[in-house]
Amino acid sequence: MIVMALVALAAVVATLLLVLPRDNEGVGPAEPASKAVITIAVLPFDIQTTSDEDQSLAFGVSDEILSALSRSPSLSVIAGNSSFQFQGESKKDLAALGKQLNISHVVDGTLRRAEEGLRVGVHLIEADSGKVVWSDVVTRPETEIYSIPPEVASAVHTALGVEHSGGRRQSHVPDPEAYQLYLQAKTLLAFRSASGMDIAINKLEKAVNLDPSLVEAWETLAMTRIEYLFAQGPGGTGSPNADPFQRHRAARQDANAVLAIDPDSIEAQLALVILDNSEQKATLAETIGRMRSLLARAPNHPDVNRRLGMLTGGVGRFDEAARYLD
Repeated sequence: MIVMALVALAAVVATLLLVLPRDNEGVGPAEPASKAVITIAVLPFDIQTTSDEDQSLAFGVSDEILSALSRSPSLSVIAGNSSFQFQGESKKDLAALGKQLNISHVVDGTLRRAEEGLRVGVHLIEADSGKVVWSDVVTRPETEIYSIPPEVASAVHTALGVEHSGGRRQSHVPDPEAYQLYLQAKTLLAFRSASGMDIAINKLEKAVNLDPSLVEAWETLAMTRIEYLFAQGPGGTGSPNADPFQRHRAARQDANAVLAIDPDSIEAQLALVILDNSEQKATLAETIGRMRSLLARAPNHPDVNRRLGMLTGGVGRFDEAARYLD
């Protein structure tokens, strides 16, 4: 998996450096922050209906559980772009899946509708043995779906006997329609196409207009605008979001909106690090240093590790990059 990531690195970095200037002055080697021993993958939950809306809910719940677990200093969580490729039949051979992803545990589940609301069945499984470590069925009204991911993440921590992440501070109850739009956007973003990003951005903008305190939507909106630059390049056209300068300004506003609500948001601070470098407000050395500082706080954050691996690989330090991309 590491080798494949490094083989693809050159192409990825070529795109990345369209928005991150080539500047490696003062960039010295450093050991990555110590990662957790327990490595876990969250798989996309199955649905027991044929509704596209339910598919978005199932995928969104899976992704939110992944995000909640990623905040833990005690777990290393595989990024969704790796684990979410396993769906349907490909999820059945857990031993092979575990070897491919180099993981010790899997979180999998199902979502279906019932009279009392949404029923989410969740299982924590040892990848090599297939032993179920913990399982439960969580039932909530659809308007309270936001409460399921942190509850599941807390239960997984308890089952594994590791330190809880503490989770995000919930200052309010999310607007149900806004939260649904947010989950739909995350489902679209799993495929990372330019057209999907376009639609996702529109859904996220509607979500934060409906609920200006929905910090998760602001975070995702900021990072999606940045990802769109990578997908299309600074000169990309054919989209209402295609102007790179407008997108930079909007992404910075999104990130600052997050920090006004949650000053500790890793995602918002990562967005600002990337934006500062792409706008030449920070050198590459400063950018790598700031990313390392974020990892010191969240050593297992998949997106920070991935981006730091891309940057260090981009200046030729492939051994260090491999550790971040592992």
